[in-house]
Amino acid sequence: MHELNLQYLYEAARLGSMRAAADLLAVAASSISRQIAQLEGEVGTALIERGARRLRLTEAGRLLIEYHEAQLTQREIFEARLSDLKGLRTGRISLAVGEGFVGTPLSTLINGFVCKNPGLQLDVHILASSREVARLVVEDEAHLGLAFDASQPPVCGHAADTPSGGPCCCDPVRVGPLPDVPAGALIADPPDFK
Repeated sequence: MHELNLQYLYEAARLGSMRAAADLLAVAASSISRQIAQLEGEVGTALIERGARRLRLTEAGRLLIEYHEAQLTQREIFEARLSDLKGLRTGRISLAVGEGFVGTPLSTLINGFVCKNPGLQLDVHILASSREVARLVVEDEAHLGLAFDASQPPVCGHAADTPSGGPCCCDPVRVGPLPDVPAGALIADPPDFK
């Protein structure tokens, strides 16, 4: 069933005539009639009562309209949720953190992020070793990891699939010290994550 056919039937039923639906949709009434006939052929039964002065749906037609309305509602819900995710208004972020990062600077950064993004849930996993932080990220149990030295992360198995057998999507991103920038300056003004 094509969405266009369903839309034509929906509007004709809502407005009570094919002519009114045609006017609203800026198409010929014969086009509405053709699309409804095609839809009836697809479902194998009449969807409208023929010969009635005002367009009336059969029981099958009412069932199909209910189905179409449910689809429209689900699409609206999907689009709203997708919009929320694109705007990072809602969702969940999992952060794996080595013990060495635990303290006031990280707490301040996390609190600032949570305050600016109330719809996001931030799960923080504090781990004893950098290797464990890397493992959680590699195994997709954490979206992000903070560790002092993850030079020997667990092997993901994807590297062998790359043409050169080299780096792959699971390789850790390494951040080194920035020249002439004291470490405290990086945390003094938490960034706006929006």
